[in-house]
Amino acid sequence: MPALCVAGRAFEHSLDPAADDVDFIWANLSVSLDKVSDGELVSILEDFPAKDENIYDPGAYPEWPRPEDWPNDSPWPVDPTSLPPSGGIQCNVCHQSNCPCDLCHERNCHCTAIRHETPPRIRNYNDKYGGKNRGLQAIAKEAGQIAYSEGTIIAFLTGTLAPPNTYDNGQCIQVDRGDILGEPTVAQINCAESGNISRLFNHSCDPLARFKGMRVSGKFRIAIVAEENIYDGEEITVHYSQQYWRREKCRCPVCRLAGDTSFMARRSPSITGKGR
Repeated sequence: MPALCVAGRAFEHSLDPAADDVDFIWANLSVSLDKVSDGELVSILEDFPAKDENIYDPGAYPEWPRPEDWPNDSPWPVDPTSLPPSGGIQCNVCHQSNCPCDLCHERNCHCTAIRHETPPRIRNYNDKYGGKNRGLQAIAKEAGQIAYSEGTIIAFLTGTLAPPNTYDNGQCIQVDRGDILGEPTVAQINCAESGNISRLFNHSCDPLARFKGMRVSGKFRIAIVAEENIYDGEEITVHYSQQYWRREKCRCPVCRLAGDTSFMARRSPSITGKGR
Protein backbone atom coordinates (compact mmCIF):
# COMPACT_ATOMS: atom_id res chain seq x y z
CA MET A 1 0.00 0.00 0.00
CA PRO A 2 2.77 2.56 0.78
CA ALA A 3 4.28 1.92 -2.67
CA LEU A 4 0.92 2.57 -4.30
CA CYS A 5 0.57 5.81 -2.35
CA VAL A 6 4.05 6.97 -3.40
CA ALA A 7 3.31 6.11 -7.03
CA GLY A 8 0.00 7.93 -6.84
CA ARG A 9 1.60 11.06 -5.40
CA ALA A 10 4.30 10.99 -8.09
CA PHE A 11 1.67 10.74 -10.81
CA GLU A 12 -0.40 13.50 -9.23
CA HIS A 13 2.66 15.78 -9.07
CA SER A 14 3.41 15.11 -12.75
CA LEU A 15 0.02 16.57 -13.71
CA ASP A 16 1.46 20.03 -13.02
CA PRO A 17 2.52 21.32 -16.49
CA ALA A 18 5.71 22.77 -14.98
CA ALA A 19 6.72 19.48 -13.32
CA ASP A 20 8.83 16.74 -14.89
CA ASP A 21 6.83 13.83 -16.22
CA VAL A 22 6.80 10.70 -14.05
CA ASP A 23 8.66 7.67 -15.41
CA PHE A 24 7.83 4.43 -13.61
CA ILE A 25 10.09 1.37 -13.83
CA TRP A 26 7.22 -0.78 -15.12
CA ALA A 27 6.82 1.48 -18.17
CA ASN A 28 10.36 0.53 -19.23
CA LEU A 29 9.64 -3.21 -19.05
CA SER A 30 7.80 -5.57 -21.38
CA VAL A 31 5.77 -7.25 -18.65
CA SER A 32 2.11 -7.89 -18.01
CA LEU A 33 1.24 -6.39 -14.64
CA ASP A 34 -1.33 -9.11 -13.95
CA LYS A 35 1.37 -11.78 -14.19
CA VAL A 36 3.90 -10.47 -11.67
CA SER A 37 4.05 -11.20 -7.96
CA ASP A 38 3.04 -8.66 -5.35
CA GLY A 39 6.69 -8.15 -4.43
CA GLU A 40 7.71 -7.56 -8.04
CA LEU A 41 4.78 -5.21 -8.52
CA VAL A 42 5.86 -3.09 -5.56
CA SER A 43 9.41 -2.77 -6.93
CA ILE A 44 8.38 -1.78 -10.45
CA LEU A 45 5.95 0.84 -9.16
CA GLU A 46 8.97 2.90 -8.15
CA ASP A 47 10.25 5.78 -10.29
CA PHE A 48 12.98 4.98 -12.81
CA PRO A 49 16.28 6.13 -11.20
CA ALA A 50 16.43 9.69 -12.53
CA LYS A 51 19.74 11.54 -12.40
CA ASP A 52 20.58 15.14 -13.21
CA GLU A 53 24.27 14.28 -13.56
CA ASN A 54 26.13 11.41 -15.19
CA ILE A 55 27.23 8.76 -12.69
CA TYR A 56 30.96 8.03 -12.56
CA ASP A 57 32.06 5.22 -10.25
CA PRO A 58 35.88 4.96 -10.25
CA GLY A 59 35.71 1.46 -8.76
CA ALA A 60 33.28 0.02 -11.29
CA TYR A 61 35.82 -0.32 -14.11
CA PRO A 62 39.32 -0.43 -12.55
CA GLU A 63 40.88 -1.37 -15.92
CA TRP A 64 39.31 1.55 -17.80
CA PRO A 65 41.90 2.18 -20.54
CA ARG A 66 43.43 5.60 -20.93
CA PRO A 67 41.97 7.07 -24.13
CA GLU A 68 44.24 7.71 -27.04
CA ASP A 69 44.91 11.47 -27.34
CA TRP A 70 44.00 12.12 -23.70
CA PRO A 71 46.33 15.00 -22.68
CA ASN A 72 49.65 13.59 -21.47
CA ASP A 73 49.88 15.84 -18.41
CA SER A 74 46.32 15.11 -17.29
CA PRO A 75 45.61 12.36 -14.75
CA TRP A 76 44.00 9.01 -15.56
CA PRO A 77 41.81 7.31 -14.46
CA VAL A 78 39.45 10.21 -13.90
CA ASP A 79 35.85 11.12 -14.66
CA PRO A 80 35.97 11.06 -18.50
CA THR A 81 33.63 14.06 -18.69
CA SER A 82 35.91 16.21 -16.53
CA LEU A 83 37.85 19.08 -18.09
CA PRO A 84 41.60 18.40 -18.23
CA PRO A 85 43.89 21.36 -17.46
CA SER A 86 45.44 21.23 -20.93
CA GLY A 87 44.73 19.95 -24.42
CA GLY A 88 41.45 21.78 -24.89
CA ILE A 89 40.42 23.40 -28.18
CA GLN A 90 40.35 27.18 -27.97
CA CYS A 91 36.90 28.65 -27.35
CA ASN A 92 35.76 30.98 -30.15
CA VAL A 93 34.23 33.40 -27.64
CA CYS A 94 36.47 33.66 -24.58
CA HIS A 95 39.58 32.34 -26.39
CA GLN A 96 40.47 30.02 -23.51
CA SER A 97 41.61 26.46 -24.22
CA ASN A 98 40.18 25.42 -20.86
CA CYS A 99 36.86 27.28 -21.07
CA PRO A 100 34.64 25.84 -18.31
CA CYS A 101 31.29 26.57 -19.98
CA ASP A 102 30.34 27.11 -23.62
CA LEU A 103 27.23 29.00 -22.52
CA CYS A 104 28.51 31.63 -20.08
CA HIS A 105 32.32 31.09 -20.12
CA GLU A 106 32.41 31.46 -16.33
CA ARG A 107 33.41 29.10 -13.55
CA ASN A 108 31.06 27.82 -10.85
CA CYS A 109 27.98 28.56 -12.95
CA HIS A 110 24.56 26.93 -12.92
CA CYS A 111 23.96 26.73 -16.67
CA THR A 112 23.36 22.99 -16.45
CA ALA A 113 20.23 23.57 -14.36
CA ILE A 114 18.06 24.17 -17.42
CA ARG A 115 14.37 24.33 -16.60
CA HIS A 116 11.66 25.02 -19.13
CA GLU A 117 8.25 26.30 -18.12
CA THR A 118 6.71 23.26 -19.76
CA PRO A 119 9.15 20.31 -19.98
CA PRO A 120 8.65 17.53 -22.54
CA ARG A 121 6.05 14.88 -21.75
CA ILE A 122 6.36 11.13 -22.20
CA ARG A 123 4.04 9.79 -24.89
CA ASN A 124 3.45 6.35 -26.38
CA TYR A 125 4.39 6.38 -30.08
CA ASN A 126 4.22 2.63 -30.72
CA ASP A 127 3.33 1.85 -34.32
CA LYS A 128 2.63 -1.29 -36.34
CA TYR A 129 6.09 -1.12 -37.92
CA GLY A 130 7.90 -1.44 -34.60
CA GLY A 131 9.94 1.64 -35.37
CA LYS A 132 9.04 3.52 -32.21
CA ASN A 133 8.35 3.05 -28.55
CA ARG A 134 7.72 5.71 -25.99
CA GLY A 135 8.98 9.15 -26.97
CA LEU A 136 8.92 12.78 -25.90
CA GLN A 137 6.39 15.38 -26.97
CA ALA A 138 6.98 19.13 -26.99
CA ILE A 139 4.51 21.09 -24.88
CA ALA A 140 4.13 24.88 -25.17
CA LYS A 141 2.34 27.18 -22.74
CA GLU A 142 -0.41 27.63 -25.30
CA ALA A 143 -1.66 25.32 -28.04
CA GLY A 144 -0.05 25.90 -31.42
CA GLN A 145 2.81 27.99 -30.04
CA ILE A 146 6.55 27.34 -30.28
CA ALA A 147 7.73 25.11 -27.45
CA TYR A 148 11.47 25.32 -28.28
CA SER A 149 13.04 27.86 -30.62
CA GLU A 150 15.80 26.85 -33.01
CA GLY A 151 19.09 26.50 -31.12
CA THR A 152 17.46 26.05 -27.71
CA ILE A 153 18.93 23.41 -25.41
CA ILE A 154 16.00 21.16 -24.58
CA ALA A 155 17.80 18.97 -22.05
CA PHE A 156 21.04 17.16 -21.24
CA LEU A 157 21.33 13.38 -21.57
CA THR A 158 22.39 11.58 -18.39
CA GLY A 159 23.16 8.00 -17.41
CA THR A 160 25.98 5.86 -16.05
CA LEU A 161 29.46 6.29 -17.52
CA ALA A 162 31.26 3.18 -18.79
CA PRO A 163 34.34 2.53 -20.95
CA PRO A 164 33.78 2.77 -24.72
CA ASN A 165 32.11 -0.25 -26.34
CA THR A 166 31.30 -1.89 -23.00
CA TYR A 167 27.60 -2.31 -23.76
CA ASP A 168 25.66 -3.00 -26.94
CA ASN A 169 22.15 -2.74 -25.54
CA GLY A 170 20.71 -0.05 -27.78
CA GLN A 171 20.57 2.33 -24.81
CA CYS A 172 24.08 3.77 -24.87
CA ILE A 173 25.62 6.75 -26.53
CA GLN A 174 29.31 7.03 -27.26
CA VAL A 175 31.14 10.16 -26.13
CA ASP A 176 33.90 11.60 -28.32
CA ARG A 177 35.56 14.57 -26.68
CA GLY A 178 35.35 17.09 -29.51
CA ASP A 179 36.53 19.77 -27.06
CA ILE A 180 39.98 18.13 -26.78
CA LEU A 181 42.68 18.00 -29.47
CA GLY A 182 42.48 14.63 -31.22
CA GLU A 183 38.84 14.16 -30.16
CA PRO A 184 39.48 11.05 -28.02
CA THR A 185 36.68 8.55 -27.49
CA VAL A 186 36.41 8.44 -23.70
CA ALA A 187 33.19 6.75 -22.61
CA GLN A 188 29.69 5.49 -23.14
CA ILE A 189 26.68 6.96 -21.39
CA ASN A 190 24.59 3.92 -20.48
CA CYS A 191 20.95 4.86 -19.96
CA ALA A 192 19.65 1.34 -19.29
CA GLU A 193 19.62 1.52 -15.49
CA SER A 194 19.62 5.22 -14.66
CA GLY A 195 19.23 8.58 -16.35
CA ASN A 196 16.69 11.22 -17.19
CA ILE A 197 13.84 11.07 -19.69
CA SER A 198 16.13 12.34 -22.46
CA ARG A 199 16.95 8.69 -23.12
CA LEU A 200 13.44 8.35 -24.61
CA PHE A 201 13.94 10.58 -27.67
CA ASN A 202 13.02 8.55 -30.75
CA HIS A 203 15.05 8.46 -33.96
CA SER A 204 14.12 10.17 -37.22
CA CYS A 205 16.11 10.67 -40.40
CA ASP A 206 14.54 14.15 -40.51
CA PRO A 207 14.91 15.09 -36.83
CA LEU A 208 13.72 18.18 -35.03
CA ALA A 209 16.66 18.12 -32.60
CA ARG A 210 20.23 16.88 -32.44
CA PHE A 211 22.81 15.69 -29.95
CA LYS A 212 25.59 18.18 -29.28
CA GLY A 213 28.63 17.66 -27.08
CA MET A 214 29.57 20.78 -25.15
CA ARG A 215 31.25 22.06 -22.02
CA VAL A 216 28.64 23.21 -19.53
CA SER A 217 29.17 24.03 -15.85
CA GLY A 218 32.61 22.44 -15.68
CA LYS A 219 31.81 19.11 -17.38
CA PHE A 220 31.56 17.79 -20.94
CA ARG A 221 27.88 17.03 -21.48
CA ILE A 222 25.57 15.78 -24.20
CA ALA A 223 22.90 18.37 -24.95
CA ILE A 224 19.76 17.90 -27.03
CA VAL A 225 19.40 21.05 -29.13
CA ALA A 226 16.45 22.12 -31.30
CA GLU A 227 17.41 22.05 -34.99
CA GLU A 228 14.43 24.23 -35.87
CA ASN A 229 11.43 25.73 -34.14
CA ILE A 230 9.55 22.90 -32.42
CA TYR A 231 5.85 23.48 -31.93
CA ASP A 232 3.39 22.40 -29.29
CA GLY A 233 2.36 18.78 -29.74
CA GLU A 234 5.22 17.76 -32.04
CA GLU A 235 7.31 14.72 -31.22
CA ILE A 236 10.91 15.70 -30.46
CA THR A 237 13.15 13.41 -32.51
CA VAL A 238 16.92 13.08 -32.93
CA HIS A 239 19.17 11.27 -35.41
CA TYR A 240 20.88 8.26 -33.83
CA SER A 241 23.61 8.37 -36.56
CA GLN A 242 23.92 6.18 -39.64
CA GLN A 243 25.96 3.64 -37.68
CA TYR A 244 23.23 2.89 -35.15
CA TRP A 245 21.36 0.24 -37.15
CA ARG A 246 22.92 -3.19 -37.69
CA ARG A 247 21.79 -5.41 -40.56
CA GLU A 248 18.29 -3.99 -40.55
CA LYS A 249 16.82 -0.99 -42.26
CA CYS A 250 15.75 2.17 -40.50
CA ARG A 251 12.02 2.04 -39.75
CA CYS A 252 11.40 5.71 -39.05
CA PRO A 253 8.40 7.29 -40.86
CA VAL A 254 10.67 9.30 -43.15
CA CYS A 255 12.40 6.20 -44.50
CA ARG A 256 9.16 4.25 -44.80
CA LEU A 257 7.58 7.02 -46.87
CA ALA A 258 10.68 7.25 -49.05
CA GLY A 259 10.86 3.47 -49.48
CA ASP A 260 14.43 3.49 -48.21
CA THR A 261 15.85 -0.03 -48.35
CA SER A 262 19.43 0.80 -47.41
CA PHE A 263 20.93 -1.22 -44.61
CA MET A 264 23.23 0.31 -42.02
CA ALA A 265 25.64 -1.12 -39.44
CA ARG A 266 24.42 -0.55 -35.91
CA ARG A 267 26.43 0.61 -32.94
CA SER A 268 26.09 3.32 -30.32
CA PRO A 269 25.83 6.83 -31.79
CA SER A 270 28.97 8.95 -31.47
CA ILE A 271 28.84 12.45 -30.08
CA THR A 272 31.39 15.18 -30.65
CA GLY A 273 31.63 18.73 -29.43
CA LYS A 274 32.10 20.72 -32.60
CA GLY A 275 31.73 24.44 -32.98
CA ARG A 276 33.83 25.67 -30.10
